[in-house]
Amino acid sequence: NTSRLQLEIKLLTADFITVSYIDVWNGAFSTDEWKNTGLFGGSNGVYISEISVAGAVAENTARNAIINSGFTLIEKDLNADSGGQFIYMGYKTTTDPSLALRDIKFYIGDKSSDNATAESTVNGEKCTYTRVSSLDLNKGAGGDYIYAFTTRDENAGPPIKAISFGNSATSSFKVCTSFSGASVPADLNAGAGGEFIYCYLDVLESLE
Repeated sequence: NTSRLQLEIKLLTADFITVSYIDVWNGAFSTDEWKNTGLFGGSNGVYISEISVAGAVAENTARNAIINSGFTLIEKDLNADSGGQFIYMGYKTTTDPSLALRDIKFYIGDKSSDNATAESTVNGEKCTYTRVSSLDLNKGAGGDYIYAFTTRDENAGPPIKAISFGNSATSSFKVCTSFSGASVPADLNAGAGGEFIYCYLDVLESLE
């Protein structure tokens, strides 16, 4: 069969949701249309300011925990096909670049961690990351312990305009990594089976 196998990816920005596709053979995104339409939050001065995660045995409970906390829900179960709790992420926005998130990283390990902060060297500078929640993103699925961390440190990079998820470890967008190293993409189902799930960030190219 010579047909191209593609997976649908939903990209969420502060104000828009659009759909494109990823070629599973080479990880390539069809991104030109997205960029030309100006759908990314940064194009109108809106950035991701905060994220939240929630999990529950019942899917609607996890989803509503995000929505009822004032966050915009991202329509992706981060425990997809792993047999664990339903895990969802949400985000808030800002028009102030100084309040924007600059990076998202994930602790992935075989032991639970109570650390509220973690450090990572980004672009040659040491940056401090703050844990989003005590929720293990593999809750109920076994596998590795996974926790989300964020930073607003300007040394970590430009403001984040959009967050999306997909099944490839490579992307034309920035792929979130673990604290194991800048070159290690973070699989949010690590060790648990189910889908490969990676977090992608669209970041502002320039504030000028």
